[in-house]
Amino acid sequence: MTVVVYDLGGGTFDVTLMQIRDRQFKTLVTDGDVRLGGRDWDRRIVDHAAVRCMAEHPGADPRDDPATLQSLFQQAEEAKRTLSERSKTRLVYAHHGHRGALELSRAEFENLTADLLERTRVTTKLVLNEAGLEWPEVDKLLLSGGSTRMPQVARMLRELSGQEPDRSISPDEAVAHGAALYHGILQTDRNGHSRASGMATKVVNVNAHSLGLVTRTRSPNRLTTSILIPRNTPLPHAGSQVFRTGKTGQPRILIRLVEGEAPDPKACIPLGEFFIEPLPPGLPAGSPIRLHYKYDQSGQIRVQAVVDMPSLRTEVKIARRGSTVDQKIEDWALSLLNETDPDEIGA
Repeated sequence: MTVVVYDLGGGTFDVTLMQIRDRQFKTLVTDGDVRLGGRDWDRRIVDHAAVRCMAEHPGADPRDDPATLQSLFQQAEEAKRTLSERSKTRLVYAHHGHRGALELSRAEFENLTADLLERTRVTTKLVLNEAGLEWPEVDKLLLSGGSTRMPQVARMLRELSGQEPDRSISPDEAVAHGAALYHGILQTDRNGHSRASGMATKVVNVNAHSLGLVTRTRSPNRLTTSILIPRNTPLPHAGSQVFRTGKTGQPRILIRLVEGEAPDPKACIPLGEFFIEPLPPGLPAGSPIRLHYKYDQSGQIRVQAVVDMPSLRTEVKIARRGSTVDQKIEDWALSLLNETDPDEIGA
């Protein structure tokens, strides 16, 4: 069968299109948004409550106080869950001696978060378009992640796909069930047969986002993302590319790995960085640096840099993270923006 998995968790969103043939599980296309999750729905409720508070008590923004903000987020998460079952709920806030209550209906909540849901709809459409499939060719639409309990999610998917999402397994428990099943798959003997069933099982995965390297162009002089492994490449995958030093006598090279499709590295997700040093003294500008890289199914990335004059090898392993906190992404972008004399390599 052909299956679409719509996974909206607390901090990330992913859509995966898979083919299941006998006991072979093959990921065809996957896409998502590491900066979108149920927490964003919560934040909309928090902001809505804060605006109401400031309207009644000018200058008193409850988001400025960490304790009040934490309380609002807790209430917002509870309100989101309540609105999945009921048509309205109530929040209570207190800040700088001011107390108030906010009535919130499901319709208001859905209006506040309509653009967030639209982002997931667009991503879901793009996944099918990239695979060249139409919805009648999809056998099942599975929901994963607690945030898919929001009625707006199922309604949007019904309108988009023309089919009812499969709720045979609780979205909150789907990942745990999948992890247990995958553990069983991995318990194989040397013949590749499952110890539990005696039948061969094969899993083919792809990388959800492109793996890239931050490089510097000469004209114009700016940082850019050079793609090493395009997204939706079957894993494991290995390859190599040649890059070049940017200036004569460069003492070291800074290797920055990123995940994402944007040409601007500030808009990508940082995976890790390391230096190749020391370089041979007097190395001419434009000297070749060969990078060998491998991305395995577990998400581990291995990078080896080779300089041939004389031979110099540096190797690093990076475990891909599932998500990155927004503040860390902002810090990364700021570090790129403020760097005055980087040791990046050129494409």
